[in-house]
Amino acid sequence: MLFGLISIITLVFFVAPLSSSRLYELKAGTRGPVDKLVGQKFVRKRAFPMKFATAMVTLRTWRNETIFEILATDLKINGKGAVITILRNGLGYKDVTLKLRSQWCNGIDYHIRLYGHFVNETIS
Repeated sequence: MLFGLISIITLVFFVAPLSSSRLYELKAGTRGPVDKLVGQKFVRKRAFPMKFATAMVTLRTWRNETIFEILATDLKINGKGAVITILRNGLGYKDVTLKLRSQWCNGIDYHIRLYGHFVNETIS
C-alpha cells in the first residue's frame, strides 16, 4: 500500500555530494545483508548545443526479484550531472522507470544499479 502511494508521487532526488566530483547521485532505499545486484544499466546520451538531454529508462530485475535499493552514479567528472526522477514503481516492485534530465548543454552518463532479493509470497 505504501509503495503504491510512492509510485503515484513523482520523486525528485537531489542528494548531497559524496565527493567533489560526484554532485548528482541517487540512493533510494536500503540494502540489507541478503540483497544482491539484481539489475544494472549504463545510460549515455550525448550533449546537444543549447538543449537539455533527457532519457527515459525502464529497468527490470533479471530474475523477478523485488527491488530494495536503487543507486545511480554520475560517471561524469565535471560535476554536471542530471536530475533523476522516479516516475513509476521502484522500491518494493520488480521494475522501475526513471527520467534523467541533464543540465543545459550537457549530456548524460550514468551507471544505474538495482539491489534486491526474492520475497516469499504466501497465497491466502
